[in-house]
Amino acid sequence: PAPSVIWVVGESLVASRTSLYGYERKTTDFLLREWQEGRLVRFNNAVSIGTVTRISVPYLFFGLQGPDRDGRLYRTPSIFDFAKKVGLRTAYIGAQELRWGNQDKIIINENVDWYRSGIDFDRNAGVSKGAEDFKVLTEGAIPFLKTVQSPFFLALHMDGSHYPYAQHSLPNYKKFL
Repeated sequence: PAPSVIWVVGESLVASRTSLYGYERKTTDFLLREWQEGRLVRFNNAVSIGTVTRISVPYLFFGLQGPDRDGRLYRTPSIFDFAKKVGLRTAYIGAQELRWGNQDKIIINENVDWYRSGIDFDRNAGVSKGAEDFKVLTEGAIPFLKTVQSPFFLALHMDGSHYPYAQHSLPNYKKFL
């Protein structure tokens, strides 16, 4: 049977500044342990195509790179389409609001069974500042995980990895100011 997958997207995070990828400061202790124990897949050749969510996230979900003058994004299957094809239940839960630039219409289609974005967790969530990550986890991801049957594919797009970093994480998690 296909495994369940939780894909955590932090496209604004710099991998070289995480202990998971060899950074000397303990920035991602939990993820490093999960990887060392074989419960996490570490992508070594994945990069974000842009420095803004509007560009980088759709390209991540569709596996495209480079300028898209021909509209390949609208004709290419997404990660959700592939997951659904192999029998996985699918979900997108994100901290940022996706309605700007019609991101919700580009990324979310009939093959996304469960969808929640930033505004579901914080009415002021937008693209510059999404909903607080712990709220997304406790009100979005955990309820989904408690009700979904395996196997599933969950794309979890977080806010805390976005710059300016001081505005996107709770004070008790700001170790390296």
